[in-house]
Amino acid sequence: MNLSDKGTTATHPSDVWLLPFRLQLSHLAGKRVGLFICAGSKEQAPEELRTAFPEDLRNAAVASEVFGDEIYYDKLSLMDKFIMRMVKGKEKSSSGLSLETIEKFAHFMTKGS
Repeated sequence: MNLSDKGTTATHPSDVWLLPFRLQLSHLAGKRVGLFICAGSKEQAPEELRTAFPEDLRNAAVASEVFGDEIYYDKLSLMDKFIMRMVKGKEKSSSGLSLETIEKFAHFMTKGS
């Protein structure tokens, strides 16, 4: 789908979540758009960023970044704590957010350089 297209149909049932993006793409076409995600796996982060947004939106974005992750273990439900132990091997709060990356992204988006 091109940014100038106004189609609203998903091409695949799993693309239904993309409909809000697709409905707004024409509105975003003339704006400075920056995209970011928070992701914990540095190895998988580029792929996660690539698949998080429609291709046309990614291509139109002036900036895209992965900020890292932050986990407040004490605020997780029992099930989430169990999953964190099984998947990440973590049993405590952690911060992998890159404040430097966030600040650079914010500066770029506000100043444009």
